[in-house]
Amino acid sequence: MRLREGYILIADMVGFSQRTPREQAELVADFVQVLVDAIDSHLAGVEANVFPTGDGAIVAAYEDSAAGMAALAPRIMQLAMSVLRAAAAKDYELKVSVNVSNHEALVDVSGADSVHASVIQIGNGINLAERILNFAEPREIVATEAFYDTLVNSTGGSDQYSFAVQPQVFVKHMRSMVLFIYSPRVEESSYISTPPEVANRRHKRYAYFPPMKQSTLDRFREVGLETDILQTVDYVYETIAAVNRGSKFISWASVDDVVSSMRPEDGEEVCYLERAEYPGGPWTAEAISQVVRGARGRYGRPIRLFLSDPNGAFAPSDGAVEALQSSHGRDNVRSLNVRYSRASRLRRFRFGATLYPARGCLVAPIPAPNSYDQYLELIRYTEEPWRVFDRFQDRSYGPSDDFKAFVVADRQLVSELVGEFRSLFDDPMTEVL
Repeated sequence: MRLREGYILIADMVGFSQRTPREQAELVADFVQVLVDAIDSHLAGVEANVFPTGDGAIVAAYEDSAAGMAALAPRIMQLAMSVLRAAAAKDYELKVSVNVSNHEALVDVSGADSVHASVIQIGNGINLAERILNFAEPREIVATEAFYDTLVNSTGGSDQYSFAVQPQVFVKHMRSMVLFIYSPRVEESSYISTPPEVANRRHKRYAYFPPMKQSTLDRFREVGLETDILQTVDYVYETIAAVNRGSKFISWASVDDVVSSMRPEDGEEVCYLERAEYPGGPWTAEAISQVVRGARGRYGRPIRLFLSDPNGAFAPSDGAVEALQSSHGRDNVRSLNVRYSRASRLRRFRFGATLYPARGCLVAPIPAPNSYDQYLELIRYTEEPWRVFDRFQDRSYGPSDDFKAFVVADRQLVSELVGEFRSLFDDPMTEVL
């Protein structure tokens, strides 16, 4: 294994999958020739590797000295421009990304009979170049900040090459980075796209969400709907970011529909925490009877704990309790005076919760948000999931209210909450109903 400094350029054919097999074969053959010619012209005398990707290729070029790396940067830029020009002359389009890395591992696999290559490159250089390629429009060159800085330093300033800056995009693990998109000279504009309004390129921010095409946005702009479309895109991106950061979201489906869709396996433990202490709350005797009638065979191996009113307001009918005991098992339906649960975070889930230990997730009822802005506020700015319900502590709710599903999918946290549930369930103060 050798550690190298090098540049990574990825060229990808646009619309390749929409072509017929015959057209794809012709495109690949032409692209290979385009790439060979460009490498011969711009990387002569430079150690380089080419890794085919099916609908494109990765070119990696290396130098051993700081001076050699600096001198190579403009040649990599010329290589990117050259392949775009050649492809445009043949009536197909490419998009290109460029990165520079100071720590790439080259693994010699020439002795492996099953690998049709002499070397495999391992490192973050290719990974990052591949991720920023998702933000490129057809006939664009996108570059990392590392490459931009290297290019500017090697050419003595930014006058020779002009780039538009997109200040914030998100790649894997919600890593935020700056993206540089090459702005062509007038004589290059026939084969390199001029990036429009890059600083406000809100429709391209998150690498793993399929970005909207610039041409699509332009069509909506023409009929005066640009603001509406960009707001919709912002909502999508913000939702993805909030779900990734917090492993939680509020479904627009009702909590009953979400819990019903879980369908536990035979023998799968499910922990039901019910809030029965609120006057007019959801756990009246009739509500229990309805749940039992509609949930036969849906529970897995259920354990159900009711947090009851200190004054004994929770008093379901004997028939409803018997039905639950028949469905769950007599010892698996218990009640605990809510005042004995004050130390538990689960108590903060004001409307109860259903926990799935094997799946590492939790589903809790939550009043329907009044707007999408409130939805984002609830899940984005509430780090601890149980604090979401603090927003509703001054309001009363009944069985007829619209409750959505608040879902937490943090396996470690759910495991801790399951532990708290079992502690409450086995508390000496619990009573078997």
